[in-house]
Amino acid sequence: MKIEKKLFVFIFSILLIGIVSATYCCQETVSGAYCQNVENITECKTGVKNQITGETYSNIQTFCQATSYCMLGTCINPEEGSCMPNVAQSVCEQKGGQWSAEQSDKLPQCKLGCCQMGNQGFLETQIGCNKIGEDYGITTKFNSAITDDLLCQLSVDSGEEGACVYTKDYIQSCERATNEECNKIKSNSGYSNVSFHLGYLCSATSLGSICGRTEKTECDSNYDVRFVDGCGNLANIYDSTKVNNENYWTYIQNPDCGDYKGNKNSATCGDCDYYSGSMCLDKGKEKVDYGDYICGDLDCVNYDGFYNGNGDYPRHGESWCASAGTPDTPGSSYFRLYCYNGEVNIEECDSTRQMICGQDFYEDTGYSRGSCQVKNRWEDCWKQNTSESCNDTELRDCQWMKYDGKDYVLSEEFGFVRRSDLEDYKDEEGICVPKYAPGFERDKDDKIIGGESCQMVNTVCQVKYERTPHNPFDNDWHCVDNCYCEKDSFKEEMNKICSSLGDCGIKKNYLDIFGKEQEVIKKE
Repeated sequence: MKIEKKLFVFIFSILLIGIVSATYCCQETVSGAYCQNVENITECKTGVKNQITGETYSNIQTFCQATSYCMLGTCINPEEGSCMPNVAQSVCEQKGGQWSAEQSDKLPQCKLGCCQMGNQGFLETQIGCNKIGEDYGITTKFNSAITDDLLCQLSVDSGEEGACVYTKDYIQSCERATNEECNKIKSNSGYSNVSFHLGYLCSATSLGSICGRTEKTECDSNYDVRFVDGCGNLANIYDSTKVNNENYWTYIQNPDCGDYKGNKNSATCGDCDYYSGSMCLDKGKEKVDYGDYICGDLDCVNYDGFYNGNGDYPRHGESWCASAGTPDTPGSSYFRLYCYNGEVNIEECDSTRQMICGQDFYEDTGYSRGSCQVKNRWEDCWKQNTSESCNDTELRDCQWMKYDGKDYVLSEEFGFVRRSDLEDYKDEEGICVPKYAPGFERDKDDKIIGGESCQMVNTVCQVKYERTPHNPFDNDWHCVDNCYCEKDSFKEEMNKICSSLGDCGIKKNYLDIFGKEQEVIKKE
């Protein structure tokens, strides 16, 4: 008995040593298997680099359990949305995963939490939740604090749409709806076999409903053009290249067609943008590949009136300023014009021109914006005695006007007087007048209201003459003072100044008709 026992142990030891001495660990075998124990090293890939890591494959004479590259751990694979335990490091990296020596229940991205997708909630890992969102093209939310399935379902707000499949009158039909809406259908005794499929379209062949794909289109509530299925349900945004695309008719998806500028009058894409100037309209005379609707152009392309914007024609939502007649004529008014849904509309500003139309340009959009709410700051123009203060646009709307009658200026105290009579007046040629001549209203007795500024330019220009001293009997008089007052240009300059202060002076009205012409200069 003793001899046999010793012989048994001895033989066993020899066999064990023989197995160890003939074992190699292949990081990858020539047949493509990873982390395999083999008896012959020729079965291992040698001198070949891993395409993922760029490292040369290792082959060691030992068991794979003892190597670092075949050590087991957790493989996090975003492409698969999985956290696989007990995976060798080299195997994980070869498949594009991220390997960790930690167990999966210790890794945050591998712990179960509440995955919210549309109006559904279910327990999933964070990496799995992200993958589901990518597959369906739907934004998902992950809440690691909720680990109870019921609480997860209750935490999700309804609103995301899908396919509500049901049987009615022995026919399996479908409606595009939210889960909440589908539950209402489910509670109706006239419907049976009701089921909700988040993110699906009723035209999905896997649902087995009668609502197949079509070539028809409709306008949705966002003024986009959409395909419609055989039951009249709205499908995805119209894209003529996907009229027969199985995936596009299976899942609710965001559009990826067009020029991303509203696709105005596009025959192929229905992704309209009202802000950019397009909306779903009947195609009319325009051509589309399928259906009867198009992203109609809302720009005013056929408008041929006055326009001072940046483009060749006004665009939808753009506004600009104009005036009836020249801005300083009696009865003229500023107007704001704006393009809306393909038509140019007109808004009159203040008829007295106390409020005027102001226009700005926005470089980011290239649009112009006009407003009738701009105050005409003209009241203190005549008080400014230098061009610098006159042209200060931060404080007033004035302009410096040069003229031949250099001796006369506007004075706050004396009105239109000789320059030499004002000691503090700076020697600068010109006069400060409103850039936008104000208008005046009339009361019930037809008297002008606010026309005091016209009186300021009423003046008497005394021209002094002298006779030739050496010949008292000679009638040869010659001008020695204010001689320019006799020139026709003086009358024109004075009237120009006068008319700039309001509805003053001799001028035509906005109908290009002269009013009552008064003799403002008398020669005596």
